Amino acid sequence: MGDLAAAHAAGSVDLADGARAVAQWSKELVPLVGNGDMASIALPADEIAPRSPPWGPDLVLAGINGPRSVLLAGATAPIERCVAELTAEGVRAQVIGVAMAAHSPADGRRRGRTARRPRLSSHRAGAASPSTPASPAPPSTPAN
Repeated sequence: MGDLAAAHAAGSVDLADGARAVAQWSKELVPLVGNGDMASIALPADEIAPRSPPWGPDLVLAGINGPRSVLLAGATAPIERCVAELTAEGVRAQVIGVAMAAHSPADGRRRGRTARRPRLSSHRAGAASPSTPASPAPPSTPAN
């Protein structure tokens, strides 16, 4: 929803349209509540991937927030185990507490779609990493 706020601040979306979009998005999220959770982990993706097997196959890399910051999503128990183990090792890790495994295969199943998300095992050392910046796409409309 932050992208809608940014679009409004930039003058691309008026307040009424933004409010309608946020309301609709909120309705879409209701079926996802209760399907898991998410965690913020202060490790790069290629360092967390080798640690993932004990936490279970349904734990997925939901996002890369920075070179040393990832977001994991999955069932509540594996998320909590992951956070407890990493915290005990001195890694900053916390359950976000959103009560949904957004950006994960569970997200798509609840919406009647198949979601494809990278498994943690696909981010082993040496694998291509989504944290590598992509070249920006050229604008579709010229700026005035």
